[in-house]
Amino acid sequence: MITWINLMESSGAILSDSMLIAKALKFGKNFPEFKASRGWLEKFKLRNGIKLKKFHGDSGSVNHDEKSITDFNETMSLKIEQYGLDNVYNADETGVFYKAIPSKSVCTKSRPGIKLSKDRFLLLLCANCSGSDKRRPVMIGRFKSPRCFKNFNIGKYVTYTHSNKAWMNREIFNKWLSDFDCELAKKKRKILLVIDQCPSHQIIVTLNSIEILFLPSRTSSLLQPMDQGIIKCFKAEFTNLKINDIIEKVEAGENCQNAINGTTLKTAATLTFFAWNKVTPTTIKNCFRHAQWIKCETITINSESKNYENNYEEIIKKFQIDDPISYSEFVDYGYTENEELIKFLDKSEQAGTLQSKKVQSVSDFI
Repeated sequence: MITWINLMESSGAILSDSMLIAKALKFGKNFPEFKASRGWLEKFKLRNGIKLKKFHGDSGSVNHDEKSITDFNETMSLKIEQYGLDNVYNADETGVFYKAIPSKSVCTKSRPGIKLSKDRFLLLLCANCSGSDKRRPVMIGRFKSPRCFKNFNIGKYVTYTHSNKAWMNREIFNKWLSDFDCELAKKKRKILLVIDQCPSHQIIVTLNSIEILFLPSRTSSLLQPMDQGIIKCFKAEFTNLKINDIIEKVEAGENCQNAINGTTLKTAATLTFFAWNKVTPTTIKNCFRHAQWIKCETITINSESKNYENNYEEIIKKFQIDDPISYSEFVDYGYTENEELIKFLDKSEQAGTLQSKKVQSVSDFI
């Protein structure tokens, strides 16, 4: 059974629990006592480390040119040696549905759903390899002067601009580039900016302090650091802040639907500012590493320079974890949950608790 699953996974097939049960019954047709029950399935999946996982990104739908990827990685190695990590940047856009809420909630009984709001804005995010410089986000809305911005200094949080469909266009992008170039010129800095080959990224201005490098076509899902987890981390933080804001309004006596509808572009701008600040340099640097721009290196999690690998092995041994996640998953993005996990375990050890507790995975602690 596990051999068949590995074969299907390597071929890119999509499997479900019902498919596994049907195939198990087919393999076990000569064993009448074998029932392939749900209980058997859960134990089988647990024994073999099989989990239902969500697909991420769209790289699986594109036939990539391996040579162009290899050539780009070699070019990036040379460019990083030339500019240094602090002077190599990546920028990308993402749409944000700022009134949308999660489709799931912890509850004791079934609840009716809420119509999904389509209100959105576009956000341009930019950061350097080391994570030391996260540029102010550029928010693109549909209106020049939204009513909610009255008596509100939007420039403290994001750079706001507009277009008819709230999409990036050539004029907005080149205006942002020109302003960035002028800022760098005053500081006498020169940088490399890597972007994808989106039509709106056509350069029509003269840049003196910025060298532009385009990603090979159809490779942004693999080679663009923003797509390797930076945007995902930002959106997770944005959603958490938004839900907390809604909950505070409900606790104050406001109707939940009104609290959701009361999320304006003004609220979204402030949430964007705080969510972007919550994306750590470690997260950004690891996403550049996942895009193969920079080589693997020891990643520290605190001032005492403990590395994730030591803590990973320590946790597995100390708490006798049956089904640990892989080391690559453990250090994947360097989220703050990993740091909180270490603090929690240290406190538990000092208090003499959890020594006899046996868990299934590291994620049970998070």
